[in-house]
Amino acid sequence: MRKTCERCKRTLPLDDFYPCSTAIDGHRGACKECKKADSSKYYKEHREEMMIKQRAYWLRVHGPPKELLTKEERKARDDACKRAWRERNPQADAAHKTSRRALLSGLLTMQPCEICGKSQNTNMHLEDYSKPLEVTFLCPSCHQRFHWNNHLSLTEFRELMEKV
Repeated sequence: MRKTCERCKRTLPLDDFYPCSTAIDGHRGACKECKKADSSKYYKEHREEMMIKQRAYWLRVHGPPKELLTKEERKARDDACKRAWRERNPQADAAHKTSRRALLSGLLTMQPCEICGKSQNTNMHLEDYSKPLEVTFLCPSCHQRFHWNNHLSLTEFRELMEKV
């Protein structure tokens, strides 16, 4: 099916128009190209105003940047975030506490990273929160890379890292 753009008057396929739930045919009147040009022009003309609105929205949603907070305010905000995470993830929190206690009591001992072999500052990674004593030791960079590739199992991730 095709439609004529109300701005440039070209007849184009419907894929060249953004969807619009209030339009009769379900698509905006202007084609994507014209809409992008309009948006770009509007942004250039109203840049300062839009930046002020975006900053106000960001401050309303996220609060002031950490640099503008006192040490006590930063600590209170960080504590509130940690408390909220614990409330949303009670099973994960309990598993982390159990594995930390096992480490402190000597039931678990720190090991080198199971991916790269680095032995300093390793993290305990829990694959299954119902098994808090089955931990994998990963250095911070391997741990971060693993979570970036969280669609992989730990075994698949190890194989991937061996190839790199």
